[in-house]
Amino acid sequence: MSSGRRTLRAIVLGTQSFIDGGTKVGAQYVAQALAAAGWRVDYVPSLSSPLDVIGHQRHGRLKRAWSSASRAQEVEPGLMEWSAKALFPAHRLFLRFAWQCHAFGCLLPEQLRKTRYDLCLTDVAPNMLLLRQLKARLRVCRVNDWPHGFGKDLHPVVMREMAASLGGQVFDEMWAVSEPLLAYCQSLNTRAPIILMPNGVDERLLVPAQRCPPRQSRSAVYVGGMTAWLDKSLLAAAARLLPDWRFDVYGPGGVAGQDDPPNLHWCDSV
Repeated sequence: MSSGRRTLRAIVLGTQSFIDGGTKVGAQYVAQALAAAGWRVDYVPSLSSPLDVIGHQRHGRLKRAWSSASRAQEVEPGLMEWSAKALFPAHRLFLRFAWQCHAFGCLLPEQLRKTRYDLCLTDVAPNMLLLRQLKARLRVCRVNDWPHGFGKDLHPVVMREMAASLGGQVFDEMWAVSEPLLAYCQSLNTRAPIILMPNGVDERLLVPAQRCPPRQSRSAVYVGGMTAWLDKSLLAAAARLLPDWRFDVYGPGGVAGQDDPPNLHWCDSV
C-alpha cells in the first residue's frame, strides 16, 4: 500500500521466527498480510542473548544476531526478518529489574531505531519492551495473551511492565483476540479503542499427514495454561453430559474441584 508516492512502513514485534521454522503464530500472519498488501515490513522475533543458548533454533539466531552480517533477511517480497541481540534473555532468572526493562533493546540495529514507521504492531510478549526504542505514527497491540500468564517464564517485574503498557497511554489501538481478553482490556480503563479481532485458523494444520487411529476412544484432552479464562465449569458440564467420555486436562496448577465429575481428570504439566 502506498500513501501517494510513499510506501507505508510497519514494524511487527513477535516471538516466533520465520527463518528458524516451527508453527507460525498470529503476528507472523499479520506481517505477511501487510507485506502482501504492499507495505514494507520489518519483523522482529524474540531477541538473542549469549546466555540464551538452549535449543538448536536459538543457536542459528544467535549466530545471525551477533555476526556483522545477515542480521536482516528477506522472508518474502516486502518482508524482512531481523535477528536482533540483547544483553540478557527475557527469562525470569536473567531479566529481573526495572533498569533491565528500560535497557532491553538498547542493542537493536540502528536502522530500526532511526526509522519512523507508519505502524508498530506488537503481541503481548517481552518484545513489548522494545517500544521505547522505536518511533511510529500508530502503535497497535494485538492482545493475544494475558500479561500475568507468563509466571513460569517471566519475572513479575516484566509482567508488570507489560501490563502497565496496556493500561497506560502507549497504544493508539488494542486488538483483543478473544472475548475474555476484550473484557480484560476494558477493565484497564485505557483511552485507546479496543477491538475484538479473533484469531484465525490455518486449516492446513488440522489435516494430519496421515490418519492415525485414536489411542483411546471417547476421550478428549486439553494441553495449555490454566489461565483465568479457562472455563473449568464448562469442562465440568461437558464431562457430566458425556459420562462415557474421559476428559484429561494437562497444565500447571490444575486442581480438581469438589463437584467435578469422575471422568474429568486434572493432570500436571506434560
